Amino acid sequence: MKRLWSFLALTRLKFLPLSIFPVVIAASVADRGGSINYGRLFACLFGVVLLHAASNAANDCYDYVLGADKAQTAGRYSGGSGVLPQGLVTVREAKVLFTVLFLSSLGVALWLSLGVSYHPLLWGLGGVFAGLFYTMPPVKLAYRGLGELTVALSFGPGIMMGSFYVLKGYYNAEVLGLSAVVGTLVGFVLVINELKDAETDLAAGKHTLAARLKLRTLR
Repeated sequence: MKRLWSFLALTRLKFLPLSIFPVVIAASVADRGGSINYGRLFACLFGVVLLHAASNAANDCYDYVLGADKAQTAGRYSGGSGVLPQGLVTVREAKVLFTVLFLSSLGVALWLSLGVSYHPLLWGLGGVFAGLFYTMPPVKLAYRGLGELTVALSFGPGIMMGSFYVLKGYYNAEVLGLSAVVGTLVGFVLVINELKDAETDLAAGKHTLAARLKLRTLR
Protein backbone atom coordinates (compact mmCIF):
# COMPACT_ATOMS: atom_id res chain seq x y z
CA MET A 1 0.00 0.00 0.00
CA LYS A 2 2.89 2.37 0.78
CA ARG A 3 4.29 1.78 -2.71
CA LEU A 4 0.92 2.61 -4.26
CA TRP A 5 0.73 5.87 -2.35
CA SER A 6 4.28 6.69 -3.45
CA PHE A 7 3.29 6.33 -7.11
CA LEU A 8 0.16 8.41 -6.54
CA ALA A 9 2.24 11.06 -4.78
CA LEU A 10 4.44 11.26 -7.87
CA THR A 11 1.42 12.40 -9.89
CA ARG A 12 0.79 15.28 -7.42
CA LEU A 13 -2.89 14.49 -6.92
CA LYS A 14 -3.61 17.76 -5.10
CA PHE A 15 -2.92 19.73 -8.28
CA LEU A 16 -5.12 17.70 -10.65
CA PRO A 17 -8.20 19.92 -10.10
CA LEU A 18 -6.28 22.67 -11.93
CA SER A 19 -6.79 20.71 -15.16
CA ILE A 20 -10.39 19.73 -14.39
CA PHE A 21 -11.68 23.30 -13.97
CA PRO A 22 -10.77 24.43 -17.53
CA VAL A 23 -12.65 21.44 -18.99
CA VAL A 24 -15.71 22.23 -16.86
CA ILE A 25 -15.67 25.89 -17.90
CA ALA A 26 -15.37 24.98 -21.60
CA ALA A 27 -18.19 22.45 -21.19
CA SER A 28 -20.46 25.03 -19.55
CA VAL A 29 -20.01 27.35 -22.54
CA ALA A 30 -20.61 24.44 -24.93
CA ASP A 31 -23.78 23.42 -23.09
CA ARG A 32 -25.24 26.93 -23.45
CA GLY A 33 -25.17 26.47 -27.20
CA GLY A 34 -27.11 23.21 -27.10
CA SER A 35 -26.89 19.83 -25.43
CA ILE A 36 -23.51 18.14 -25.23
CA ASN A 37 -22.49 14.49 -25.28
CA TYR A 38 -21.67 13.65 -21.67
CA GLY A 39 -19.85 10.50 -22.68
CA ARG A 40 -17.38 12.59 -24.65
CA LEU A 41 -17.17 15.09 -21.79
CA PHE A 42 -16.21 12.42 -19.24
CA ALA A 43 -13.75 10.89 -21.71
CA CYS A 44 -12.22 14.32 -22.22
CA LEU A 45 -11.94 14.85 -18.45
CA PHE A 46 -10.33 11.43 -18.05
CA GLY A 47 -7.82 12.08 -20.82
CA VAL A 48 -6.90 15.52 -19.47
CA VAL A 49 -6.40 14.17 -15.93
CA LEU A 50 -4.20 11.35 -17.27
CA LEU A 51 -2.15 13.90 -19.21
CA HIS A 52 -1.80 16.17 -16.18
CA ALA A 53 -0.79 13.27 -13.91
CA ALA A 54 1.78 12.11 -16.48
CA SER A 55 3.18 15.64 -16.77
CA ASN A 56 3.50 15.95 -12.99
CA ALA A 57 5.32 12.62 -12.75
CA ALA A 58 7.67 13.54 -15.62
CA ASN A 59 8.35 16.94 -14.07
CA ASP A 60 9.11 15.34 -10.70
CA CYS A 61 11.38 12.78 -12.34
CA TYR A 62 13.50 15.18 -14.38
CA ASP A 63 13.67 17.84 -11.67
CA TYR A 64 15.22 15.14 -9.51
CA VAL A 65 17.56 13.93 -12.26
CA LEU A 66 18.68 17.50 -13.05
CA GLY A 67 19.23 18.37 -9.38
CA ALA A 68 16.40 20.83 -8.75
CA ASP A 69 14.67 18.61 -6.17
CA LYS A 70 17.64 16.76 -4.65
CA ALA A 71 18.75 19.29 -2.08
CA GLN A 72 15.44 20.35 -0.65
CA THR A 73 12.65 19.01 1.47
CA ALA A 74 9.34 18.66 -0.30
CA GLY A 75 6.70 21.04 1.01
CA ARG A 76 2.97 20.75 0.75
CA TYR A 77 2.83 22.62 -2.54
CA SER A 78 6.47 22.93 -3.57
CA GLY A 79 9.73 21.02 -3.83
CA GLY A 80 8.34 18.07 -5.74
CA SER A 81 6.64 15.03 -4.27
CA GLY A 82 9.77 13.94 -2.41
CA VAL A 83 9.36 10.25 -3.26
CA LEU A 84 12.42 10.12 -5.55
CA PRO A 85 14.89 11.76 -3.11
CA GLN A 86 13.61 9.41 -0.39
CA GLY A 87 14.14 6.36 -2.59
CA LEU A 88 10.48 5.33 -2.42
CA VAL A 89 10.33 5.22 -6.23
CA THR A 90 13.26 4.79 -8.62
CA VAL A 91 13.86 6.98 -11.67
CA ARG A 92 13.20 3.98 -13.92
CA GLU A 93 9.87 3.30 -12.21
CA ALA A 94 8.93 6.97 -12.54
CA LYS A 95 9.68 6.86 -16.27
CA VAL A 96 7.53 3.76 -16.69
CA LEU A 97 4.69 5.45 -14.81
CA PHE A 98 4.61 8.66 -16.82
CA THR A 99 5.09 6.79 -20.10
CA VAL A 100 2.04 4.62 -19.39
CA LEU A 101 0.01 7.69 -18.38
CA PHE A 102 1.04 9.68 -21.46
CA LEU A 103 0.21 6.78 -23.78
CA SER A 104 -3.13 6.28 -22.03
CA SER A 105 -4.01 9.95 -22.50
CA LEU A 106 -3.16 9.68 -26.19
CA GLY A 107 -5.36 6.58 -26.40
CA VAL A 108 -8.28 8.66 -25.10
CA ALA A 109 -7.47 11.44 -27.59
CA LEU A 110 -7.37 8.92 -30.43
CA TRP A 111 -10.75 7.49 -29.39
CA LEU A 112 -12.22 11.02 -29.33
CA SER A 113 -10.84 11.59 -32.83
CA LEU A 114 -12.22 8.43 -34.44
CA GLY A 115 -14.95 9.17 -36.95
CA VAL A 116 -14.95 12.87 -36.04
CA SER A 117 -11.71 14.76 -36.68
CA TYR A 118 -7.99 14.49 -36.05
CA HIS A 119 -8.08 17.72 -33.97
CA PRO A 120 -8.49 16.01 -30.54
CA LEU A 121 -5.43 13.87 -31.27
CA LEU A 122 -3.43 16.95 -32.25
CA TRP A 123 -4.39 18.66 -28.99
CA GLY A 124 -3.38 15.51 -27.14
CA LEU A 125 -0.01 15.35 -28.88
CA GLY A 126 0.58 19.01 -28.09
CA GLY A 127 -0.21 18.34 -24.46
CA VAL A 128 2.20 15.41 -24.34
CA PHE A 129 4.95 17.54 -25.87
CA ALA A 130 4.40 20.33 -23.32
CA GLY A 131 4.10 17.95 -20.38
CA LEU A 132 7.09 15.78 -21.27
CA PHE A 133 9.51 18.48 -22.40
CA TYR A 134 8.60 20.87 -19.59
CA THR A 135 11.65 19.51 -17.76
CA MET A 136 12.95 16.66 -19.95
CA PRO A 137 16.31 17.26 -21.70
CA PRO A 138 17.28 18.48 -24.15
CA VAL A 139 14.29 20.83 -24.44
CA LYS A 140 13.52 21.36 -20.69
CA LEU A 141 11.29 24.40 -21.24
CA ALA A 142 11.09 25.32 -17.54
CA TYR A 143 14.89 25.54 -17.37
CA ARG A 144 14.96 27.99 -20.27
CA GLY A 145 12.52 30.47 -18.75
CA LEU A 146 9.52 29.18 -20.69
CA GLY A 147 7.82 27.20 -17.93
CA GLU A 148 5.18 29.73 -16.93
CA LEU A 149 4.23 30.45 -20.56
CA THR A 150 4.01 26.72 -21.29
CA VAL A 151 1.71 26.15 -18.31
CA ALA A 152 -0.48 29.16 -19.12
CA LEU A 153 -0.94 28.06 -22.74
CA SER A 154 -1.51 24.43 -21.77
CA PHE A 155 -4.07 24.98 -19.02
CA GLY A 156 -5.74 27.88 -20.83
CA PRO A 157 -6.11 27.57 -24.62
CA GLY A 158 -4.73 24.03 -24.74
CA ILE A 159 -7.28 22.41 -22.45
CA MET A 160 -10.22 24.74 -23.02
CA MET A 161 -10.11 25.04 -26.81
CA GLY A 162 -9.40 21.34 -27.14
CA SER A 163 -12.26 20.42 -24.79
CA PHE A 164 -14.73 22.72 -26.54
CA TYR A 165 -13.83 21.22 -29.91
CA VAL A 166 -14.29 17.69 -28.54
CA LEU A 167 -17.81 18.63 -27.42
CA LYS A 168 -18.96 20.82 -30.31
CA GLY A 169 -16.73 20.10 -33.29
CA TYR A 170 -15.73 23.73 -33.85
CA TYR A 171 -13.91 26.55 -32.06
CA ASN A 172 -15.34 29.49 -30.16
CA ALA A 173 -14.01 33.03 -29.59
CA GLU A 174 -15.61 33.29 -26.14
CA VAL A 175 -13.80 30.17 -24.98
CA LEU A 176 -10.54 31.56 -26.34
CA GLY A 177 -11.01 34.74 -24.31
CA LEU A 178 -11.87 32.80 -21.15
CA SER A 179 -8.92 30.50 -21.71
CA ALA A 180 -6.54 33.46 -21.59
CA VAL A 181 -7.89 34.36 -18.14
CA VAL A 182 -7.76 30.77 -16.88
CA GLY A 183 -4.26 30.22 -18.24
CA THR A 184 -3.03 33.40 -16.58
CA LEU A 185 -4.51 32.39 -13.23
CA VAL A 186 -2.92 28.94 -13.36
CA GLY A 187 0.36 30.60 -14.32
CA PHE A 188 0.14 32.75 -11.19
CA VAL A 189 -0.45 29.63 -9.08
CA LEU A 190 2.72 28.16 -10.55
CA VAL A 191 4.75 31.28 -9.77
CA ILE A 192 3.54 31.28 -6.15
CA ASN A 193 4.59 27.64 -5.80
CA GLU A 194 7.99 28.45 -7.32
CA LEU A 195 8.85 31.08 -4.72
CA LYS A 196 9.97 28.60 -2.05
CA ASP A 197 12.10 26.71 -4.60
CA ALA A 198 13.81 29.79 -6.10
CA GLU A 199 17.25 29.22 -4.57
CA THR A 200 17.49 25.51 -5.34
CA ASP A 201 16.09 26.11 -8.84
CA LEU A 202 18.80 28.71 -9.45
CA ALA A 203 21.46 26.29 -8.25
CA ALA A 204 20.16 23.67 -10.71
CA GLY A 205 19.98 26.14 -13.60
CA LYS A 206 16.19 26.16 -13.65
CA HIS A 207 15.25 29.69 -14.71
CA THR A 208 11.71 29.99 -13.40
CA LEU A 209 10.19 33.45 -13.07
CA ALA A 210 10.58 33.26 -9.29
CA ALA A 211 14.23 32.23 -9.67
CA ARG A 212 14.93 35.09 -12.08
CA LEU A 213 13.33 37.59 -9.71
CA LYS A 214 15.42 36.14 -6.88
CA LEU A 215 18.56 36.52 -8.97
CA ARG A 216 17.79 40.18 -9.63
CA THR A 217 17.48 40.89 -5.89
CA LEU A 218 20.91 39.32 -5.32
CA ARG A 219 22.62 41.57 -7.88
